[in-house]
Amino acid sequence: MTRLHCLALYCAALFTVAPATATTGSWSAGATRLHIAVADKLYHSPPFVSSNPAASSGRVMTQVSWRYRLAPGTSVRAWLCAAQRCVDAASQRGHTAAFTGIAAETPLELRFRGRGGVTVEDMRVIVHFR
Repeated sequence: MTRLHCLALYCAALFTVAPATATTGSWSAGATRLHIAVADKLYHSPPFVSSNPAASSGRVMTQVSWRYRLAPGTSVRAWLCAAQRCVDAASQRGHTAAFTGIAAETPLELRFRGRGGVTVEDMRVIVHFR
């Protein structure tokens, strides 16, 4: 009877966990270039949106990763933003769980402020959702 009971608990746990993992996913979006022409002016990337919003509809973000590229020796202040919430993105590559719970189809954007004449390239976000 003990083995049967353990087998039943194992099966129950297996079937409870399986659907949760089946509903996870991710989307990514990118932009090629953003030129910061005027010093200390806030610049916004184009909105990063899912190319298949139906796949993330009804889901929430769990983690967001970003990357962008600057010329060597160049620096900017940077933020990753979604739904009027922003996190520091001063590092050219990173990830955050700060957007956990926000609808997965919510557009994101990178915001930059720096000295004039700086170009930000190869911007990309990856949104993981459940």
